[in-house]
Amino acid sequence: MSENITTGGTYPTKGREGMDELEAVGRRLIVDGYLRGGSVFTPGEPVWSRANFVEIKEIYIDRPDQSQDKNFFEKLTVQFAGASDGAIQLFAELLLTNVLPLSNYLWNTKYRHVRQVLEMMEHPVDFPIDVVSVTGVGAFNGGMAFGVWRWSQLWLLIYFGLHVNSLSAEEREALATDPLAFRDALAAVPAPNEPAGVLPCGTWRSRSPSAR
Repeated sequence: MSENITTGGTYPTKGREGMDELEAVGRRLIVDGYLRGGSVFTPGEPVWSRANFVEIKEIYIDRPDQSQDKNFFEKLTVQFAGASDGAIQLFAELLLTNVLPLSNYLWNTKYRHVRQVLEMMEHPVDFPIDVVSVTGVGAFNGGMAFGVWRWSQLWLLIYFGLHVNSLSAEEREALATDPLAFRDALAAVPAPNEPAGVLPCGTWRSRSPSAR
C-alpha cells in the first residue's frame, strides 16, 4: 500500500469530509459500470458485460454454498474456482459497490475484502489508488444487518446488472440523468429488497436506509 494514500479512516466528520470524492467513484461504478458495461478498476475494459453477469449469477446465486464450516471468502474461493477473470473482477467491483459507502467498515477492511477477490484471478488487476483513497469515507452506518444480509445485497447488485443489460442503449443512458427512471429500474429487479451500498450513494439516495 502506498504511504501517500489518504484514507480518512477515523470518520471524524461522520462521512461529510470526502463525500464529493466518494460520490464521484459511486457514479463511476454506476455509469461506467452498470450503464456502459466498462470498469472502474480497468477503464475501457468490458468487465460489466451481460456475459460476466450471467456467469456470476450461475456461480453465486444458482449454486450457493450454504456450508457452515467456511467463512464468506473461503466459500468464494471454492465457488469461483475455474471462473473467468472477467467474472471475478466484476464480483470484486460489485463487492466494492456494496461496501464503499459504509462508515462502520474501516478503509483497510474494505481494501482487504476487495483485494481478496481480485487475488482469485489468474491475472489480478490493481486496486486503483484514487479508488482506495475514498474507502475511508463513510456515508452511512450499515449496522449489523449489512453484514448478515450481504448475500442478499450482492444478489440485488447482480440481478440489477442483468436487468440493466436487458435495456436498450438509449434506456441505459437515460438512467444516468433521470433519477425517477433509475429508481424505477432498481424497483423492477426481482431480488430481495435490501439496500445495496453505493447504488443510493452514487446517484440520488433513492434507496438509502433512511428512505426505507
